[in-house]
Amino acid sequence: MEFTFDITAQVNVSPISTTSYVVTVNDGCGTPAVNAATTILVNPLPVVDFTPVPASGCAPLIVLFDNNTTSVTNGTSFTWYFGDGFNSNDIEPSHTYTEPGFYTVILKAVSSEGCINELVQNDVIEVFPVPDANLAVSPMVGSILYPYINFTDLSHGATIWNWDFGDGSAFGTEANMQHTYEQTGNYPITLYVMNDYGCSDTAYSEVIIEGASTVYIPNAFTPNGDGKNDTFSVYGIGLNDADLVIFNRWGNAVFRTSNLNEAWDGKDHFSGGDCPVDVYIYNVKVKNFKGETQEFTGRVTLLN
Repeated sequence: MEFTFDITAQVNVSPISTTSYVVTVNDGCGTPAVNAATTILVNPLPVVDFTPVPASGCAPLIVLFDNNTTSVTNGTSFTWYFGDGFNSNDIEPSHTYTEPGFYTVILKAVSSEGCINELVQNDVIEVFPVPDANLAVSPMVGSILYPYINFTDLSHGATIWNWDFGDGSAFGTEANMQHTYEQTGNYPITLYVMNDYGCSDTAYSEVIIEGASTVYIPNAFTPNGDGKNDTFSVYGIGLNDADLVIFNRWGNAVFRTSNLNEAWDGKDHFSGGDCPVDVYIYNVKVKNFKGETQEFTGRVTLLN
């Protein structure tokens, strides 16, 4: 492109692209005009543009920056300012935001000819907060006799709860729950929490439901054959073994068994006769579900 100026003063021009200029000098006296030409080289300015992918999400948020800058020449350099104190000179960097909040991102492009342009995108990145999951279990060790366990949410920033009690039952959806276990065992506990942004966290614990043992020993019985309370026996829950001995008032054994299912029928199993109405002494040793031995001594009254 050429421009001709018929003017004697200095001319200032601001071309937006490479332009050739021709200057013609004429003295007005019939002397042939003299022409001079010059070309102004205008280097292209980078047209800066970028897209963050994704632009929002839960912390820590990894963002890939798609560089869409055009009018780029060989040797163009880029500087990214991520808004959290970090920067990069990669063409298409990725960056991890660890703290919740809004971030302004700047991309500065410098061409090989030194032409500079930049784009500022205000608050283009939003990082959502993540809840902090935590829980308490009470008691952590229960028994099958009292298998009622309380679960307390100690999370911060949670608005949705899902409790996995580890026994295949339905999830609990309240912040604080009570759950009843039907079998002994070790149960892994998982609490899944979420906030209104859809960000989640998980906490873990364990519940142990132990077996239990109880021993019941009656203090009287009536072996009269009426079908009611005719025998004396030791029974309970969680008992694996027992050794029972019955003594009369003179210290003589009248009954002995190591079978939990065998009851004393009121007869002297050594002489074969019926035992009289009286108070008898028992001594019983039982083993519970843990293999621990417990010993009990007491009185039982034989009535008609």
